Amino acid sequence: MEMSKSYAKALFDLGMGKNCSEEYLNELDLADEILSENPEYITFLSSLGIPLEERLESIDKAFSKDFSEEIVSFFKLLCEKRHIGLLHECIIDYKCIFDSVNKIKTAKIVSAFELSENEKTALKEKLEQISDSKVILECIIDKSVVGGISVELDGSLINWTISRRLKEVKEVINK
Repeated sequence: MEMSKSYAKALFDLGMGKNCSEEYLNELDLADEILSENPEYITFLSSLGIPLEERLESIDKAFSKDFSEEIVSFFKLLCEKRHIGLLHECIIDYKCIFDSVNKIKTAKIVSAFELSENEKTALKEKLEQISDSKVILECIIDKSVVGGISVELDGSLINWTISRRLKEVKEVINK
C-alpha cells in the first residue's frame, strides 16, 4: 500500500469511528482548494531549513480556526514525518476510500454542448440504476465531439458521439 493510501486509510478509519468521515472529506476538499491556490505553502512546510516548531505553528494559525482538531493534527503529523508533500495524494486517496465505502461513483460526461438539467437528471438516474451506486456527474464540454455524448463510468466508455460515428464510417471507407 502506498504511503498516501496508508495515511488516508488511517484518517478515514478515525473519521468513521467518530462518525465524521464526511466532515473530514469536506475539510480536506477545502484544504486542497486553498493549497492548490497557494503551492508555496507546501514548499514552506516541507522546508527543513525552517524549524519544525515554526512550521507546526503555521499550520495551527492557518487551519485551527476553521478545521477540526483531527484534520489539523493530520496536517501536523504529515509535516513532522516529512510527508506533507503527500497531502494532495492523501486527499485523493481519502476521497476514493470514502466513495468506495459509500457506493459513490463519478461519471465523466463529454458533450459538444451543455446538457439541460432534465438531461443531466435523466442520465444520472439511469447511471445510478445501472451501477447500483450514487453517481456524481462530471460534465465536460468539448466542441470536437460535434454532437452526442460519451460517458465514462467504472472504466467503461460508452461513446455515442457523432465524431466517433464519422471515424467508423471513415475506417469502413478506407478498407
